[in-house]
Amino acid sequence: MKKTALLILLAFVTIVQSQVGIKIESQLPEGQLVETSITIRNQFSFDNIIAYQTKCEYKIVDFYEYLSQYSAATDEELQLQIEQNITQLLENPEIFSIQLEDKTYTLSEVLQHVKAKNMKFSVKNITTQSLQNQFWELQYELNIVSAEKTTTENIIQNVFLKPTVKHYAMEEKIVWELSLGNSTKNIQN
Repeated sequence: MKKTALLILLAFVTIVQSQVGIKIESQLPEGQLVETSITIRNQFSFDNIIAYQTKCEYKIVDFYEYLSQYSAATDEELQLQIEQNITQLLENPEIFSIQLEDKTYTLSEVLQHVKAKNMKFSVKNITTQSLQNQFWELQYELNIVSAEKTTTENIIQNVFLKPTVKHYAMEEKIVWELSLGNSTKNIQN
C-alpha cells in the first residue's frame, strides 16, 4: 500500500514539475501535427499515461505481426495492403530505420529483406525504459525466425504520442495518435 501511494505521489510530482504552457494552432489541415508545448505528462492523468503505454506495446506487436504477414504473403494486392498498414503505424515512413541482424534497414529495405528470407517475428518482455515529452522508449526481445537461423535480439524502440488535427463535419478536433519511431539494437545487453 505504501509503495502504491509513493508511486502515485511520485507520478503527481513529476506531472506537476513538467507543467508548461499549452499553445495550440488552429485552422490546420487534416492530419497535420499540432505545434505545441504540450507534453504527455502535462496533458494526461497517470492512468491515461499507463493506458497509452499499453497501447504502445500493442503497436510494436502489430508492427512485427504485419512484417511476418508480409513475409508470407504471395498475393501482390495483399502485400500492398500490409505495407500500407505498416506505414500507418510509423511516425515518419520516409526516414524510418530498423536494426536487424547487425544491419540498419529503411522501410523498403526491411520489407525486401523479410520477404527474401521468409522471416517470422515474435515480441516478448516489453518494458518501458523512459517517458519523454512526446514519446516512450521501450525495450523488448525480438525473436526472428528465418529458413537460415533463429535469433533473439534486444531492441529499443521509440513510440510517439502526438496531437494531430482531425476534421469531423464542421468541427476541428485535436486527436492524440501513437506512432512508431526508429528501433535499434540494445548493445548494452
